Amino acid sequence: MKSILLIAAFAALAATSRGDVDIKREEATALKTYDIPVLEAKSADLEGQIVRVRFNYRGAQITEDKDGFKRGELRIWRTDSRAGRAGYQSGYIRVRVPTEAIEWFRKLTTNDATHQTFTVIARVDKADSDRASIELLGREIKTDTKGSHITW
Repeated sequence: MKSILLIAAFAALAATSRGDVDIKREEATALKTYDIPVLEAKSADLEGQIVRVRFNYRGAQITEDKDGFKRGELRIWRTDSRAGRAGYQSGYIRVRVPTEAIEWFRKLTTNDATHQTFTVIARVDKADSDRASIELLGREIKTDTKGSHITW
């Protein structure tokens, strides 16, 4: 019995240390994807939910937070036929970046002329000072016999 508990504790510690976030399979398959302007508009209704966020570059500034997270911004700027008369879509959202993701985050382009679109999985935080905010959780979902996990 002790060995089973020890193995379970070790497995939980290993999952935590590599930054995996467990998610139910039903939730994993039902995740909705939002462009930043739409997520900004719906952030109050989505608070606490896990979503996919589409963006194409990050803000240049990265700051240190008291709680050990880094903070930055994900941004979008691209032409979009759904944007109506404006013909383009733009916006940004503040992000909390966990330690295990900071290398990946720093490698993202800060150039708004990129045509590449990225998607990240995040939890919608409570808006702070009139701006929506998200916590980055990972880039993909892996499913195995133990369930689904959000990973970097």
